[in-house]
Amino acid sequence: MRLLLILVAVAVLFIAPASASADITSLHHKLDLRLDPLKQTLDATDQIRIEGGGKTVLQLAQGLIITSFKVDGKPHSTMRNGTALLVNLGAVGSHTIDIHYTGLIANDSGFLGPGTGWYPDIGETAFSYELSVQVPNPQIAVAPGRMIEEVRGAETYRVRLVSERSSKGMVLMTGAYRIHEKQHGKIRIRTYFAEDLVPFSKGYLDDTAAYLSRYEKTIGSYPFSSFRIVSGLLPVGLGFSGLTYIGERVLRLPFIRTTSLGHEVLHSWWGNGVEVNYDTGNWAEGLTTYMADYAYAQDRGGDAAEKMRIGWLRDYAALPATRERPIKDFISRSHNIEQVVGYNKVAFVFHMLKGEIGKAAFDQGLRYFWQQHKFSSAGWGDLRRSFETTSKRDLNVFFRQWIDRTGAAEISLQNAHRTADGVAFTIKQSGSPYALSIPVTLTTGREQATHRVQSASNSTAIALKSSSTIDRLTVDPEFDTFRRLTPGEAPPILRDTTYATNPLTILATNDDAVRDSARRLADRMFGGRPPESNSTMATALLVIGTTEKVRKFLRTRNLPPTPATIATGGTARAWAANWINEKGVRLPLLVVEADDLTALNLLHRPLPHYGRKGYLVFEGSKVIVQGQWPAQAGPLSVTFK
Repeated sequence: MRLLLILVAVAVLFIAPASASADITSLHHKLDLRLDPLKQTLDATDQIRIEGGGKTVLQLAQGLIITSFKVDGKPHSTMRNGTALLVNLGAVGSHTIDIHYTGLIANDSGFLGPGTGWYPDIGETAFSYELSVQVPNPQIAVAPGRMIEEVRGAETYRVRLVSERSSKGMVLMTGAYRIHEKQHGKIRIRTYFAEDLVPFSKGYLDDTAAYLSRYEKTIGSYPFSSFRIVSGLLPVGLGFSGLTYIGERVLRLPFIRTTSLGHEVLHSWWGNGVEVNYDTGNWAEGLTTYMADYAYAQDRGGDAAEKMRIGWLRDYAALPATRERPIKDFISRSHNIEQVVGYNKVAFVFHMLKGEIGKAAFDQGLRYFWQQHKFSSAGWGDLRRSFETTSKRDLNVFFRQWIDRTGAAEISLQNAHRTADGVAFTIKQSGSPYALSIPVTLTTGREQATHRVQSASNSTAIALKSSSTIDRLTVDPEFDTFRRLTPGEAPPILRDTTYATNPLTILATNDDAVRDSARRLADRMFGGRPPESNSTMATALLVIGTTEKVRKFLRTRNLPPTPATIATGGTARAWAANWINEKGVRLPLLVVEADDLTALNLLHRPLPHYGRKGYLVFEGSKVIVQGQWPAQAGPLSVTFK
């Protein structure tokens, strides 16, 4: 699922349990847990029903001591090595493991996730569960699942939940929560918020109800009994079946309710309601991005949706060829670079698919896909077959070229000229051509007419008729085709450097404290990737330091100076440009200058989140000026004289 970034919308956690050697086909946990989150103590019994046999490995945190262990009702000797516990189930069949364990479990954040050993973790087989949790007041416990019992006692809180679908991991959250709820038809919506976040509850409840209505109408019935929004100490956002966990700082951000919340609600259908078959790649993040983030941009109207498409294409233009991957290889995001393909490009593919088969067939395809694959796993092939069913078209070429191939279409406009009855032109494609359906706009005076033209070869001659004299011809005027932007369409942005394969970092300072701060900022901007140290191998240049030293370095190396439009503003500035290396190659340049150490330190948190910008001015940690350098007219448009 999608991780919600602190300053942008985001994904979700899929963590597989430890591997095992037994042949297990069915697994069910009946777990009764007594947990004190503040003392970090745990006492639990787990009855595990298994269909299978042979040797298997249970994973349990080292701080937990097993006091009783039985297999099929009989005491069973175990071999434990650290967290691993070897068990021999014997012959294939129905087996039961009863285990009691107690001890200490790290729980500083109130979040116990899969893989942390708080329950006996067996193999990679998906399992169902019944989970009972008791915590001391004022603590509250919450986990994914249908709630079948909730008891608020004088000293303790107890809840019992059953899973609503099989899962490869259990997660448990605890905290001194205040619970508020709203009934939406048969769906119970709840917020589990810290005391100081209670004023946000109503807005989250109301907006969640609106998102549920939206997607039930678009896709089909909501697949779970409830939807819970849980606040937490971790500065992330995570999505699970019928539940989203949002960091307290993230939850307060004003745009989360209008973007990321809906994204997480939609994951109840895509990713949780229908799981991803990772053998052919992760389709769920991109489809969710398209139906949530992009759809909300369309709702805002104006050019918001077009700007989002341009942003996706601009991000892709910043991606070095060595970092490109086909969509089928995307599994999950660990860095913004993976988001360019797994979220943005996939969303763009769905945008093109809707244009290819029409809105009605596209919407019907989504509903058909949901009906066919609810509570099962599905891959790209299943999506293709669903859209083929509703569009009555063979979409093999479309899906194969966009899912299996690396890259983007590279198109150019050539030989455009007026004819006696309209206009003629040639669309060229570089490299191996794509089968494209490209919008072309003809402008005659104050009127515009848009046509769709087909191009599936390296050179396609096209003639369009018009009863009026054509003044202007524009290919893909609103950026509806996933293509490489021409240089004139892609002015420099910060991401050109931070995505580079071998960026060279220059620390323009003689001060040790400034050097350390600059190095840490560079590390954050590059996502922990080590910078290049050899200038002849560098594919981009980052210069960081104090204003005086940075400007002196730029002058002595004949690099572009600080732009006059931002040179005197704020306490720190960052901007993107280009530089020419010793081989005469034009490469990205990113400059970060701060007036002093304090100003530099204050850039660490905000600056890495502005990769799409061409320039920024900061007053402390606040952005006071931001923007993109103007794009020049690209070669995909011709004005006739």
